[in-house]
Amino acid sequence: MRLMRPTSTLFLIMLGALAACASGGNARLSQQEGVDPDTVAGDYLQGRFAASRQQYGDASSAFSRAAVKEAGDPGLTASAFRYSLAAGEFPNALVYAEEMLAGTPSEEDEELYHNQPAYGFLDQDLPRLTLVADHFRTEDYAGARTELDAEFTSSLGRAIGHLLKGWAVYAEDGTEAAVKSLNDISENTFAGFAPFHLAMMLDIEGQFEPATVTYGEALGLPGADIAMLGYSGLVERERSREDALKLYRRLSEDRGFRRRIGRLGLARLGEPLKNETREFRRQANRADLRIADDARDGAALVFLNFAWSAYDEAISRHQSAVAAGFGDLP
Repeated sequence: MRLMRPTSTLFLIMLGALAACASGGNARLSQQEGVDPDTVAGDYLQGRFAASRQQYGDASSAFSRAAVKEAGDPGLTASAFRYSLAAGEFPNALVYAEEMLAGTPSEEDEELYHNQPAYGFLDQDLPRLTLVADHFRTEDYAGARTELDAEFTSSLGRAIGHLLKGWAVYAEDGTEAAVKSLNDISENTFAGFAPFHLAMMLDIEGQFEPATVTYGEALGLPGADIAMLGYSGLVERERSREDALKLYRRLSEDRGFRRRIGRLGLARLGEPLKNETREFRRQANRADLRIADDARDGAALVFLNFAWSAYDEAISRHQSAVAAGFGDLP
């Protein structure tokens, strides 16, 4: 198991994680209330039930059948897109994404997106980001930039798009142009992950001192755990063994993901913690010390940043609920 090496597969995983937030329904009405499962209504209700059970493959199949039977229905197309993406059925998701973006939102939709930005993200921004991910996957960076020049509906879409554009610019025009792109940001766009991505670009280019400084900035911002992964690899590669050991010993006394970084590093450098298994030491030795080698890797990590942050927020809210006496909520 590698410490972290994004591939094109990670695009699918992270996009699917973003899409999966839209599960709904909690009753199999198509069977329990006499709805014919071979109708559009039956397919729709089967899809809702499967989605509520996080059975995304079944949900994708049901909503796709409904979208075929009721061609042109924007709600069914959106559901088919969302759950195709959540199920990892990327080719199908691309078809639905293009269909969704081909139309013009109604005034009612525009009002909904303004009042409830999550719908704007799911109906407009996520389809566009899916097309952008496909451009990165095929190394069509000019195509990615064209998609990213379009206006995003939600603040989340703008934040993801801003970082992805930085990587597309990097791939075509180099680090200096990417820095300018990342610094060219509007007031209402979140830029907390930008130093981490700039540090990766500098690391790829072999500018190790500037990369070290920029990783240091990223360690004080959101996404610090993943930034530590990049920083620790740089320390191990470019500085002394003692410097790396000192860092890994400190991290091994931390908790969660940082502790794992420390444990892996110590095992890799021949000083594993007590009771580390042989398999764990093998994992450590197979780990990559640079988390991004090109713009495709960097773009995959953009999606990972936001999926990771959503996970952290969910865990934090769960812990707060438990502390407030609401029990161990599912």
